[in-house]
Amino acid sequence: MDTDGKTCVPCVAPCVTCFSATFCYTCGYTPERRVKPPSCACKIAYTPIGLEICDSCTPPCSTCTTVAETDCLSCINGYYLISTGPSSCGKCNDPCKLCVTTADTCTSCIAGYYFKVTTSSSYCEICKYPCATCFSDTQCVTCGYDPTLRTDPPKC
Repeated sequence: MDTDGKTCVPCVAPCVTCFSATFCYTCGYTPERRVKPPSCACKIAYTPIGLEICDSCTPPCSTCTTVAETDCLSCINGYYLISTGPSSCGKCNDPCKLCVTTADTCTSCIAGYYFKVTTSSSYCEICKYPCATCFSDTQCVTCGYDPTLRTDPPKC
């Protein structure tokens, strides 16, 4: 229905049903599209290729721009966003599980390390024996030599 409320007009693709020619209620073509009023948009992790196709972002992109599936807006776990030129993702260095800004700017750590914050920095510190995994240098999550973990406080 047109905005005058009296004339029927066709919806503009990829709209299937619409309030006006360009205000979509439902979308067509692929399940990768969703209604994002007033239009049909590609779901997160997809980029539009013309009106009909939503192509998946190329890993390690988690979400990408409408320009290209390799122009990243965010990255999958284990990668950080490099925002120079077309944005790409760089791999985090061990022992970072997650990182931001650079490969060595950790926000969480792989198993066997814990995230340590000091007044001047933050980094991944290796768990000390007998801990196999730990919350801190004094709190074990799992033990390296004995599967039992005493609680209050957690110790091996």
